Amino acid sequence: MALPSSQTRVGMRDFLLCVSLGNLLFLRQWYDVVTSHLSSTDYYRNEPARHTAFWATLAAVGLTAVFLWLVSRLIRHPLNGYDSAGRMKASGRIAMMLMMIVSLETVRRFWSYRQGRVDWGSTIFVGLMEALLAWGIVDLFRNRQRVYRAAERALLFTTLVLPASAGHYWINYELTDPPAAWAERPTLPELPAKSGGAGASRRVIWLLFDEFDQRLAFDHRPSEVELPELDRLRAESMVAEQVEQTADFTLLAVPSLISGRIFGRSEPSDHSTLLLTPRGSTRTVNWHDQPNVFRAARELGFNTGIVGWHHPYCRVLGDSVTRCAEIPSLAIGNALARDQQAARLGFSRAVALAFHLRWMRFTDIFRFSGASAEHESEVFQQAEQQRQYFQIRDRAYRDAVDPRLGLVYIHFPTPHLFAIYDAKQKAFNLSEKTTYLDNLALVDRTVGELRRRLEEAGLWETTTLLVSSDHGLRREVWQGSRNWSAEFDHLLFQRQNRLVPFILKLAGQKEHITFAPRFSAVITGNLLLSVLNGEVSTSRDAAGWLASHGDATILSAR
Repeated sequence: MALPSSQTRVGMRDFLLCVSLGNLLFLRQWYDVVTSHLSSTDYYRNEPARHTAFWATLAAVGLTAVFLWLVSRLIRHPLNGYDSAGRMKASGRIAMMLMMIVSLETVRRFWSYRQGRVDWGSTIFVGLMEALLAWGIVDLFRNRQRVYRAAERALLFTTLVLPASAGHYWINYELTDPPAAWAERPTLPELPAKSGGAGASRRVIWLLFDEFDQRLAFDHRPSEVELPELDRLRAESMVAEQVEQTADFTLLAVPSLISGRIFGRSEPSDHSTLLLTPRGSTRTVNWHDQPNVFRAARELGFNTGIVGWHHPYCRVLGDSVTRCAEIPSLAIGNALARDQQAARLGFSRAVALAFHLRWMRFTDIFRFSGASAEHESEVFQQAEQQRQYFQIRDRAYRDAVDPRLGLVYIHFPTPHLFAIYDAKQKAFNLSEKTTYLDNLALVDRTVGELRRRLEEAGLWETTTLLVSSDHGLRREVWQGSRNWSAEFDHLLFQRQNRLVPFILKLAGQKEHITFAPRFSAVITGNLLLSVLNGEVSTSRDAAGWLASHGDATILSAR
Protein backbone atom coordinates (compact mmCIF):
# COMPACT_ATOMS: atom_id res chain seq x y z
CA MET A 1 0.00 0.00 0.00
CA ALA A 2 1.38 3.38 -0.98
CA LEU A 3 2.23 5.78 1.81
CA PRO A 4 0.50 9.18 1.84
CA SER A 5 2.42 11.80 -0.06
CA SER A 6 4.17 14.65 1.70
CA GLN A 7 1.50 17.03 0.41
CA THR A 8 -1.27 14.79 1.75
CA ARG A 9 0.39 14.63 5.18
CA VAL A 10 0.70 18.42 5.25
CA GLY A 11 -2.96 18.73 4.29
CA MET A 12 -4.02 16.33 7.05
CA ARG A 13 -1.89 18.20 9.58
CA ASP A 14 -3.42 21.51 8.51
CA PHE A 15 -6.89 20.03 8.83
CA LEU A 16 -6.24 18.73 12.35
CA LEU A 17 -4.71 22.04 13.36
CA CYS A 18 -7.80 23.88 12.13
CA VAL A 19 -10.15 21.50 13.96
CA SER A 20 -8.15 21.78 17.17
CA LEU A 21 -7.90 25.56 16.97
CA GLY A 22 -11.59 25.90 16.18
CA ASN A 23 -12.44 23.73 19.17
CA LEU A 24 -10.03 25.62 21.42
CA LEU A 25 -11.80 28.87 20.59
CA PHE A 26 -15.05 27.36 21.91
CA LEU A 27 -13.54 25.61 24.92
CA ARG A 28 -15.41 27.87 27.34
CA GLN A 29 -18.66 26.93 25.61
CA TRP A 30 -17.87 23.24 25.97
CA TYR A 31 -17.57 23.72 29.72
CA ASP A 32 -21.18 24.89 29.87
CA VAL A 33 -22.40 22.12 27.57
CA VAL A 34 -20.78 19.35 29.59
CA THR A 35 -21.50 20.65 33.11
CA SER A 36 -25.13 21.45 32.29
CA HIS A 37 -25.70 17.73 31.74
CA LEU A 38 -24.31 16.42 34.99
CA SER A 39 -26.87 14.31 36.83
CA SER A 40 -27.08 16.87 39.66
CA THR A 41 -28.53 19.49 37.28
CA ASP A 42 -31.51 17.22 36.56
CA TYR A 43 -32.83 18.37 39.93
CA TYR A 44 -33.51 21.80 38.40
CA ARG A 45 -35.10 20.64 35.15
CA ASN A 46 -38.74 20.05 34.33
CA GLU A 47 -37.93 17.48 31.66
CA PRO A 48 -34.95 15.57 30.26
CA ALA A 49 -32.24 17.74 28.75
CA ARG A 50 -32.30 18.53 25.06
CA HIS A 51 -29.21 18.48 22.87
CA THR A 52 -29.56 21.88 21.20
CA ALA A 53 -26.56 23.44 22.94
CA PHE A 54 -24.38 20.42 22.14
CA TRP A 55 -25.18 20.39 18.42
CA ALA A 56 -24.95 24.17 18.19
CA THR A 57 -21.49 24.16 19.78
CA LEU A 58 -20.35 21.32 17.54
CA ALA A 59 -21.63 23.20 14.49
CA ALA A 60 -19.86 26.39 15.58
CA VAL A 61 -16.61 24.45 15.99
CA GLY A 62 -17.10 22.81 12.59
CA LEU A 63 -17.87 26.07 10.77
CA THR A 64 -14.87 27.74 12.38
CA ALA A 65 -12.61 24.80 11.47
CA VAL A 66 -13.80 24.88 7.84
CA PHE A 67 -13.18 28.62 7.63
CA LEU A 68 -9.68 28.24 9.09
CA TRP A 69 -8.96 25.34 6.72
CA LEU A 70 -10.01 27.41 3.69
CA VAL A 71 -7.72 30.20 4.88
CA SER A 72 -4.90 27.68 5.32
CA ARG A 73 -5.44 26.50 1.73
CA LEU A 74 -5.22 30.09 0.56
CA ILE A 75 -1.98 30.51 2.48
CA ARG A 76 -0.54 27.29 1.05
CA HIS A 77 -1.67 28.10 -2.47
CA PRO A 78 -2.07 31.88 -3.02
CA LEU A 79 -4.51 32.83 -5.76
CA ASN A 80 -1.87 34.73 -7.71
CA GLY A 81 0.52 31.83 -7.25
CA TYR A 82 3.08 34.10 -5.62
CA ASP A 83 3.69 34.80 -1.95
CA SER A 84 6.42 37.39 -1.55
CA ALA A 85 8.96 36.21 1.04
CA GLY A 86 6.39 33.83 2.57
CA ARG A 87 4.52 36.68 4.24
CA MET A 88 1.14 34.95 4.07
CA LYS A 89 2.56 31.86 5.72
CA ALA A 90 4.16 33.95 8.47
CA SER A 91 0.90 35.86 8.98
CA GLY A 92 -0.99 32.57 9.30
CA ARG A 93 1.42 31.35 11.98
CA ILE A 94 1.12 34.59 13.91
CA ALA A 95 -2.67 34.42 13.66
CA MET A 96 -2.65 30.85 14.99
CA MET A 97 -0.62 31.81 18.05
CA LEU A 98 -2.77 34.89 18.67
CA MET A 99 -5.90 32.71 18.64
CA MET A 100 -4.26 30.36 21.14
CA ILE A 101 -3.54 33.33 23.40
CA VAL A 102 -7.15 34.53 23.09
CA SER A 103 -8.46 31.05 23.97
CA LEU A 104 -6.21 30.76 27.02
CA GLU A 105 -7.13 34.24 28.21
CA THR A 106 -10.84 33.43 27.89
CA VAL A 107 -10.38 30.37 30.10
CA ARG A 108 -8.29 32.31 32.63
CA ARG A 109 -10.86 35.10 32.92
CA PHE A 110 -13.71 32.63 33.28
CA TRP A 111 -11.94 30.72 36.02
CA SER A 112 -11.45 33.90 38.04
CA TYR A 113 -15.06 34.93 37.35
CA ARG A 114 -16.28 31.54 38.58
CA GLN A 115 -14.19 31.85 41.75
CA GLY A 116 -15.54 35.34 42.36
CA ARG A 117 -11.98 36.64 42.70
CA VAL A 118 -8.64 36.52 40.93
CA ASP A 119 -7.43 32.93 40.89
CA TRP A 120 -3.72 33.55 41.23
CA GLY A 121 -2.72 29.95 40.55
CA SER A 122 -4.41 29.76 37.16
CA THR A 123 -3.56 33.40 36.40
CA ILE A 124 0.18 32.81 36.87
CA PHE A 125 0.20 29.48 35.01
CA VAL A 126 -1.87 30.66 32.05
CA GLY A 127 -0.06 33.99 32.03
CA LEU A 128 3.27 32.21 31.59
CA MET A 129 1.86 30.19 28.69
CA GLU A 130 0.52 33.35 27.06
CA ALA A 131 3.87 35.08 27.55
CA LEU A 132 5.65 32.13 25.92
CA LEU A 133 3.31 32.29 22.92
CA ALA A 134 3.81 36.05 22.68
CA TRP A 135 7.57 35.48 22.71
CA GLY A 136 7.07 32.96 19.94
CA ILE A 137 5.37 35.63 17.84
CA VAL A 138 8.34 37.92 18.37
CA ASP A 139 10.61 35.04 17.34
CA LEU A 140 8.65 34.60 14.11
CA PHE A 141 9.50 38.15 13.15
CA ARG A 142 13.13 37.13 13.67
CA ASN A 143 12.68 34.04 11.46
CA ARG A 144 12.92 31.68 14.45
CA GLN A 145 10.29 28.97 14.76
CA ARG A 146 11.19 26.93 17.86
CA VAL A 147 8.28 28.19 19.98
CA TYR A 148 5.91 28.03 17.01
CA ARG A 149 6.80 24.39 16.34
CA ALA A 150 6.21 23.52 19.99
CA ALA A 151 2.86 25.35 19.91
CA GLU A 152 1.90 23.50 16.72
CA ARG A 153 2.65 20.12 18.31
CA ALA A 154 0.66 21.07 21.41
CA LEU A 155 -2.24 22.14 19.21
CA LEU A 156 -2.16 18.84 17.34
CA PHE A 157 -2.27 17.01 20.66
CA THR A 158 -5.29 19.04 21.86
CA THR A 159 -7.26 17.72 18.89
CA LEU A 160 -8.22 14.99 21.35
CA VAL A 161 -10.15 17.54 23.43
CA LEU A 162 -13.02 17.54 20.92
CA PRO A 163 -13.84 13.81 21.05
CA ALA A 164 -13.18 13.84 24.80
CA SER A 165 -15.71 16.65 25.34
CA ALA A 166 -18.29 15.02 23.09
CA GLY A 167 -17.73 11.64 24.73
CA HIS A 168 -18.11 13.09 28.21
CA TYR A 169 -21.36 14.71 27.17
CA TRP A 170 -22.88 11.52 25.73
CA ILE A 171 -21.79 9.40 28.69
CA ASN A 172 -23.73 11.78 30.95
CA TYR A 173 -26.68 11.66 28.57
CA GLU A 174 -26.76 7.87 28.60
CA LEU A 175 -27.06 8.03 32.39
CA THR A 176 -30.11 10.29 32.16
CA ASP A 177 -33.41 8.78 33.21
CA PRO A 178 -36.40 8.53 30.84
CA PRO A 179 -39.03 11.32 30.69
CA ALA A 180 -41.34 9.42 33.04
CA ALA A 181 -38.80 9.90 35.82
CA TRP A 182 -39.64 13.63 35.85
CA ALA A 183 -43.24 12.93 36.81
CA GLU A 184 -44.52 14.55 39.99
CA ARG A 185 -45.36 12.35 42.94
CA PRO A 186 -49.13 11.75 43.20
CA THR A 187 -50.71 14.11 45.72
CA LEU A 188 -52.86 13.02 48.66
CA PRO A 189 -56.65 12.79 48.36
CA GLU A 190 -58.52 15.82 49.61
CA LEU A 191 -59.88 15.52 53.13
CA PRO A 192 -63.51 16.52 53.75
CA ALA A 193 -64.02 20.02 55.10
CA LYS A 194 -63.98 20.30 58.87
CA SER A 195 -67.48 20.84 60.22
CA GLY A 196 -68.09 22.91 63.35
CA GLY A 197 -65.63 23.79 66.09
CA ALA A 198 -62.73 26.19 66.08
CA GLY A 199 -60.66 23.98 63.80
CA ALA A 200 -63.13 24.47 60.96
CA SER A 201 -61.96 28.05 60.38
CA ARG A 202 -58.24 27.68 61.04
CA ARG A 203 -55.99 28.16 58.05
CA VAL A 204 -52.41 29.34 57.54
CA ILE A 205 -50.63 30.87 54.56
CA TRP A 206 -46.83 30.75 54.75
CA LEU A 207 -45.22 33.26 52.38
CA LEU A 208 -41.51 32.62 51.90
CA PHE A 209 -39.82 35.38 49.90
CA ASP A 210 -36.44 34.20 48.66
CA GLU A 211 -33.43 36.26 49.84
CA PHE A 212 -35.63 38.68 51.83
CA ASP A 213 -33.21 40.63 54.01
CA GLN A 214 -34.25 41.93 57.45
CA ARG A 215 -31.58 44.61 57.51
CA LEU A 216 -32.37 46.19 54.14
CA ALA A 217 -36.14 45.82 54.42
CA PHE A 218 -36.60 47.06 57.97
CA ASP A 219 -33.58 47.65 60.23
CA HIS A 220 -31.62 49.93 57.89
CA ARG A 221 -34.08 50.56 55.09
CA PRO A 222 -32.81 53.19 52.62
CA SER A 223 -34.87 56.37 52.77
CA GLU A 224 -36.00 56.08 49.14
CA VAL A 225 -37.59 52.66 49.69
CA GLU A 226 -41.29 52.62 50.53
CA LEU A 227 -42.98 49.42 51.71
CA PRO A 228 -46.47 50.53 52.80
CA GLU A 229 -48.15 47.12 52.67
CA LEU A 230 -45.46 45.44 54.75
CA ASP A 231 -45.48 48.30 57.28
CA ARG A 232 -49.25 48.03 57.52
CA LEU A 233 -49.01 44.29 58.09
CA ARG A 234 -46.30 44.68 60.73
CA ALA A 235 -48.46 47.15 62.62
CA GLU A 236 -51.06 44.44 63.28
CA SER A 237 -48.78 41.43 63.71
CA MET A 238 -46.27 39.79 65.97
CA VAL A 239 -42.90 40.82 64.54
CA ALA A 240 -39.67 39.02 65.44
CA GLU A 241 -36.59 41.08 64.61
CA GLN A 242 -33.80 38.67 65.54
CA VAL A 243 -34.63 35.58 63.48
CA GLU A 244 -31.57 33.78 62.21
CA GLN A 245 -31.58 32.04 58.83
CA THR A 246 -31.04 28.29 58.71
CA ALA A 247 -28.46 28.40 55.89
CA ASP A 248 -26.92 30.70 53.28
CA PHE A 249 -28.41 28.89 50.29
CA THR A 250 -31.97 27.92 49.35
CA LEU A 251 -30.91 24.38 48.53
CA LEU A 252 -30.08 23.88 52.21
CA ALA A 253 -32.21 26.50 53.98
CA VAL A 254 -35.63 25.41 52.71
CA PRO A 255 -35.30 21.71 53.66
CA SER A 256 -34.23 22.85 57.14
CA LEU A 257 -37.32 25.07 57.42
CA ILE A 258 -39.78 22.51 56.09
CA SER A 259 -38.37 19.53 57.99
CA GLY A 260 -37.73 21.44 61.20
CA ARG A 261 -34.12 20.45 61.67
CA ILE A 262 -30.83 22.05 60.71
CA PHE A 263 -29.01 20.40 57.84
CA GLY A 264 -25.35 21.09 57.31
CA ARG A 265 -24.96 19.85 53.75
CA SER A 266 -27.15 19.24 50.70
CA GLU A 267 -26.45 17.52 47.41
CA PRO A 268 -28.86 17.02 44.49
CA SER A 269 -28.54 13.44 43.31
CA ASP A 270 -31.03 13.27 40.45
CA HIS A 271 -34.30 14.77 39.22
CA SER A 272 -36.20 14.03 42.45
CA THR A 273 -33.61 13.30 45.12
CA LEU A 274 -31.95 15.76 47.46
CA LEU A 275 -29.48 14.18 49.86
CA LEU A 276 -29.04 15.97 53.18
CA THR A 277 -26.61 15.64 56.04
CA PRO A 278 -27.98 16.82 59.41
CA ARG A 279 -25.71 19.18 61.28
CA GLY A 280 -23.43 17.27 63.61
CA SER A 281 -23.98 13.98 61.78
CA THR A 282 -22.18 12.06 59.06
CA ARG A 283 -25.25 10.11 57.98
CA THR A 284 -26.88 11.18 54.72
CA VAL A 285 -30.67 11.20 54.45
CA ASN A 286 -33.16 11.70 51.63
CA TRP A 287 -35.23 14.87 52.04
CA HIS A 288 -38.36 13.03 50.92
CA ASP A 289 -38.05 10.62 53.83
CA GLN A 290 -37.69 13.31 56.49
CA PRO A 291 -40.57 14.60 58.64
CA ASN A 292 -42.11 17.76 57.24
CA VAL A 293 -44.67 20.36 58.22
CA PHE A 294 -47.14 19.20 55.56
CA ARG A 295 -47.36 15.61 56.81
CA ALA A 296 -47.74 16.90 60.35
CA ALA A 297 -50.58 19.22 59.29
CA ARG A 298 -52.22 16.27 57.53
CA GLU A 299 -52.20 14.38 60.83
CA LEU A 300 -54.19 17.27 62.29
CA GLY A 301 -56.77 16.82 59.52
CA PHE A 302 -55.82 19.72 57.23
CA ASN A 303 -55.45 19.79 53.47
CA THR A 304 -52.15 21.34 52.44
CA GLY A 305 -50.68 22.91 49.34
CA ILE A 306 -47.32 23.97 47.91
CA VAL A 307 -46.63 26.63 45.30
CA GLY A 308 -42.86 26.58 45.13
CA TRP A 309 -39.84 27.98 43.30
CA HIS A 310 -36.26 26.71 43.00
CA HIS A 311 -36.81 23.19 44.40
CA PRO A 312 -38.76 20.55 42.43
CA TYR A 313 -41.20 20.41 45.33
CA CYS A 314 -43.76 18.19 43.63
CA ARG A 315 -41.19 15.57 42.58
CA VAL A 316 -39.78 15.46 46.11
CA LEU A 317 -42.70 16.22 48.43
CA GLY A 318 -45.77 15.87 46.20
CA ASP A 319 -47.05 12.88 48.14
CA SER A 320 -47.04 14.94 51.36
CA VAL A 321 -49.60 17.50 50.19
CA THR A 322 -53.07 17.77 48.71
CA ARG A 323 -52.11 20.20 45.97
CA CYS A 324 -48.76 21.06 44.42
CA ALA A 325 -47.19 23.37 41.83
CA GLU A 326 -43.46 23.78 41.24
CA ILE A 327 -41.07 25.80 39.10
CA PRO A 328 -37.43 24.74 39.55
CA SER A 329 -34.96 27.59 39.28
CA LEU A 330 -32.20 28.36 36.79
CA ALA A 331 -30.39 30.37 39.43
CA ILE A 332 -27.58 27.87 39.93
CA GLY A 333 -25.06 29.20 37.41
CA ASN A 334 -24.62 30.06 33.77
CA ALA A 335 -24.24 26.53 32.43
CA LEU A 336 -27.85 25.45 32.92
CA ALA A 337 -29.09 28.87 31.82
CA ARG A 338 -27.11 28.59 28.56
CA ASP A 339 -28.52 25.12 27.96
CA GLN A 340 -32.10 26.28 28.51
CA GLN A 341 -31.54 29.38 26.38
CA ALA A 342 -30.25 27.29 23.48
CA ALA A 343 -33.26 24.99 23.72
CA ARG A 344 -35.59 28.00 23.58
CA LEU A 345 -33.78 29.58 20.63
CA GLY A 346 -33.59 26.48 18.45
CA PHE A 347 -30.58 25.14 16.56
CA SER A 348 -29.81 27.91 14.06
CA ARG A 349 -30.19 30.76 16.53
CA ALA A 350 -28.21 28.80 19.12
CA VAL A 351 -25.32 28.56 16.63
CA ALA A 352 -25.52 32.31 16.12
CA LEU A 353 -25.49 32.76 19.90
CA ALA A 354 -22.34 30.65 20.15
CA PHE A 355 -20.53 32.93 17.70
CA HIS A 356 -21.88 36.02 19.44
CA LEU A 357 -20.55 34.82 22.79
CA ARG A 358 -17.21 33.98 21.22
CA TRP A 359 -16.94 37.56 19.97
CA MET A 360 -18.03 38.95 23.34
CA ARG A 361 -15.37 36.91 25.09
CA PHE A 362 -12.79 38.28 22.70
CA THR A 363 -13.81 41.86 23.46
CA ASP A 364 -13.81 41.02 27.19
CA ILE A 365 -10.04 40.75 27.00
CA PHE A 366 -9.93 44.50 26.52
CA ARG A 367 -12.45 45.23 29.27
CA PHE A 368 -11.62 45.99 32.87
CA SER A 369 -15.13 46.47 34.28
CA GLY A 370 -16.41 42.91 34.30
CA ALA A 371 -16.94 39.89 32.09
CA SER A 372 -19.72 40.93 29.75
CA ALA A 373 -20.01 37.56 27.99
CA GLU A 374 -20.57 35.84 31.33
CA HIS A 375 -23.04 38.53 32.38
CA GLU A 376 -24.97 38.18 29.15
CA SER A 377 -26.55 34.94 30.35
CA GLU A 378 -27.87 36.95 33.28
CA VAL A 379 -30.10 38.86 30.84
CA PHE A 380 -31.79 35.57 29.95
CA GLN A 381 -31.99 34.53 33.61
CA GLN A 382 -33.55 37.87 34.53
CA ALA A 383 -36.32 37.48 31.95
CA GLU A 384 -36.82 33.85 32.91
CA GLN A 385 -37.11 34.70 36.59
CA GLN A 386 -39.75 37.31 35.84
CA ARG A 387 -41.73 34.76 33.84
CA GLN A 388 -41.46 32.31 36.73
CA TYR A 389 -42.63 34.96 39.19
CA PHE A 390 -45.82 35.45 37.17
CA GLN A 391 -46.46 31.70 37.14
CA ILE A 392 -45.90 31.38 40.89
CA ARG A 393 -47.98 34.49 41.62
CA ASP A 394 -51.01 33.44 39.59
CA ARG A 395 -51.13 29.96 41.09
CA ALA A 396 -50.48 31.31 44.60
CA TYR A 397 -53.35 33.78 44.41
CA ARG A 398 -55.72 30.98 43.41
CA ASP A 399 -54.70 28.58 46.17
CA ALA A 400 -54.58 31.28 48.82
CA VAL A 401 -58.31 31.96 48.49
CA ASP A 402 -59.32 28.29 48.48
CA PRO A 403 -60.85 27.67 51.94
CA ARG A 404 -60.39 23.91 51.54
CA LEU A 405 -56.64 24.30 52.08
CA GLY A 406 -55.66 24.63 55.72
CA LEU A 407 -51.94 25.22 55.12
CA VAL A 408 -50.59 26.85 51.96
CA TYR A 409 -46.84 27.27 51.52
CA ILE A 410 -45.81 29.77 48.81
CA HIS A 411 -42.16 30.26 47.84
CA PHE A 412 -41.73 33.41 45.71
CA PRO A 413 -38.63 34.06 43.53
CA THR A 414 -38.23 37.61 44.83
CA PRO A 415 -36.54 39.75 46.11
CA HIS A 416 -33.87 37.26 45.01
CA LEU A 417 -31.85 38.84 42.23
CA PHE A 418 -32.11 39.41 39.36
CA ALA A 419 -34.32 42.50 39.57
CA ILE A 420 -37.63 41.90 37.80
CA TYR A 421 -39.54 45.02 38.80
CA ASP A 422 -39.17 48.78 38.50
CA ALA A 423 -40.31 50.47 41.71
CA LYS A 424 -40.28 54.00 40.26
CA GLN A 425 -42.47 53.04 37.31
CA LYS A 426 -44.46 50.51 39.37
CA ALA A 427 -44.12 48.18 36.40
CA PHE A 428 -42.44 44.91 35.47
CA ASN A 429 -39.66 46.48 33.43
CA LEU A 430 -36.42 44.59 32.92
CA SER A 431 -33.30 46.69 33.16
CA GLU A 432 -29.71 46.54 34.28
CA LYS A 433 -30.30 49.70 36.31
CA THR A 434 -32.93 48.29 38.67
CA THR A 435 -31.66 46.68 41.88
CA TYR A 436 -32.55 44.53 44.85
CA LEU A 437 -34.41 47.53 46.30
CA ASP A 438 -36.85 47.40 43.37
CA ASN A 439 -37.47 43.74 44.16
CA LEU A 440 -38.24 44.71 47.78
CA ALA A 441 -40.98 46.95 46.39
CA LEU A 442 -42.29 43.93 44.48
CA VAL A 443 -42.48 41.94 47.72
CA ASP A 444 -44.56 44.79 49.17
CA ARG A 445 -46.82 44.85 46.10
CA THR A 446 -47.28 41.05 46.26
CA VAL A 447 -48.28 41.14 49.92
CA GLY A 448 -50.78 43.92 49.18
CA GLU A 449 -52.32 42.09 46.23
CA LEU A 450 -52.64 38.86 48.18
CA ARG A 451 -54.28 40.70 51.06
CA ARG A 452 -56.86 42.27 48.77
CA ARG A 453 -57.74 38.90 47.27
CA LEU A 454 -58.20 37.38 50.72
CA GLU A 455 -60.37 40.34 51.76
CA GLU A 456 -62.51 40.03 48.64
CA ALA A 457 -62.96 36.31 49.36
CA GLY A 458 -63.91 37.04 52.98
CA LEU A 459 -60.91 35.05 54.25
CA TRP A 460 -58.55 37.75 55.55
CA GLU A 461 -59.88 37.82 59.12
CA THR A 462 -59.90 34.03 59.42
CA THR A 463 -56.47 33.42 57.90
CA THR A 464 -53.13 33.42 59.69
CA LEU A 465 -50.39 34.85 57.48
CA LEU A 466 -46.65 34.36 57.99
CA VAL A 467 -44.13 36.35 55.94
CA SER A 468 -40.59 34.98 56.17
CA SER A 469 -37.50 34.12 54.15
CA ASP A 470 -34.89 31.44 53.66
CA HIS A 471 -31.83 33.71 53.86
CA GLY A 472 -30.71 37.31 53.56
CA LEU A 473 -29.04 39.11 50.67
CA ARG A 474 -25.72 37.43 49.88
CA ARG A 475 -23.02 39.90 48.99
CA GLU A 476 -20.51 37.19 48.04
CA VAL A 477 -22.95 35.69 45.51
CA TRP A 478 -24.16 38.84 43.76
CA GLN A 479 -21.35 41.36 44.04
CA GLY A 480 -20.42 42.53 40.56
CA SER A 481 -23.32 40.81 38.82
CA ARG A 482 -26.28 42.33 37.02
CA ASN A 483 -28.44 44.64 39.17
CA TRP A 484 -25.73 45.02 41.79
CA SER A 485 -24.31 48.41 42.71
CA ALA A 486 -21.54 49.55 45.03
CA GLU A 487 -24.25 50.98 47.27
CA PHE A 488 -24.98 47.50 48.58
CA ASP A 489 -21.47 47.00 49.89
CA HIS A 490 -22.16 49.98 52.15
CA LEU A 491 -25.71 48.93 53.04
CA LEU A 492 -24.59 45.43 53.99
CA PHE A 493 -21.62 46.70 55.99
CA GLN A 494 -19.34 44.62 53.73
CA ARG A 495 -20.85 41.33 54.91
CA GLN A 496 -23.98 39.22 54.61
CA ASN A 497 -26.75 39.66 57.12
CA ARG A 498 -27.96 36.42 58.70
CA LEU A 499 -31.27 37.85 59.94
CA VAL A 500 -34.49 37.31 58.02
CA PRO A 501 -37.96 38.90 58.40
CA PHE A 502 -40.59 37.16 60.48
CA ILE A 503 -44.08 38.71 60.43
CA LEU A 504 -46.93 36.65 61.90
CA LYS A 505 -50.46 38.02 61.51
CA LEU A 506 -52.81 35.78 63.52
CA ALA A 507 -56.39 35.24 62.36
CA GLY A 508 -58.72 37.89 63.74
CA GLN A 509 -55.89 39.73 65.52
CA LYS A 510 -54.68 43.31 65.11
CA GLU A 511 -52.35 43.65 68.10
CA HIS A 512 -48.75 44.55 67.31
CA ILE A 513 -46.04 42.90 69.38
CA THR A 514 -42.30 42.98 68.81
CA PHE A 515 -40.44 39.87 69.90
CA ALA A 516 -36.83 40.78 70.62
CA PRO A 517 -34.98 37.55 71.61
CA ARG A 518 -32.93 35.84 68.92
CA PHE A 519 -34.04 32.41 67.66
CA SER A 520 -33.51 30.19 64.66
CA ALA A 521 -36.07 30.12 61.86
CA VAL A 522 -35.91 26.32 62.04
CA ILE A 523 -38.81 26.37 64.53
CA THR A 524 -41.15 28.03 62.02
CA GLY A 525 -42.94 24.81 61.10
CA ASN A 526 -43.66 23.88 64.71
CA LEU A 527 -45.04 27.33 65.41
CA LEU A 528 -47.45 27.10 62.46
CA LEU A 529 -48.58 23.67 63.59
CA SER A 530 -49.32 25.17 66.98
CA VAL A 531 -51.52 27.71 65.22
CA LEU A 532 -53.37 24.95 63.39
CA ASN A 533 -53.95 22.87 66.52
CA GLY A 534 -55.26 25.90 68.44
CA GLU A 535 -52.39 26.30 70.89
CA VAL A 536 -51.46 29.70 69.44
CA SER A 537 -54.25 32.12 68.49
CA THR A 538 -53.03 35.60 69.48
CA SER A 539 -49.84 37.61 69.06
CA ARG A 540 -49.16 37.22 72.78
CA ASP A 541 -49.64 33.46 72.47
CA ALA A 542 -47.08 33.41 69.66
CA ALA A 543 -44.57 35.46 71.66
CA GLY A 544 -45.04 33.18 74.65
CA TRP A 545 -44.65 30.08 72.48
CA LEU A 546 -41.39 31.38 71.00
CA ALA A 547 -40.06 32.29 74.43
CA SER A 548 -40.70 28.80 75.77
CA HIS A 549 -39.78 26.61 72.83
CA GLY A 550 -36.37 27.94 71.86
CA ASP A 551 -34.70 25.91 69.10
CA ALA A 552 -36.99 22.88 68.91
CA THR A 553 -35.80 20.80 65.98
CA ILE A 554 -38.21 17.90 65.43
CA LEU A 555 -41.59 18.54 63.85
CA SER A 556 -44.59 17.17 65.66
CA ALA A 557 -48.29 17.40 64.99
CA ARG A 558 -48.99 17.12 68.73
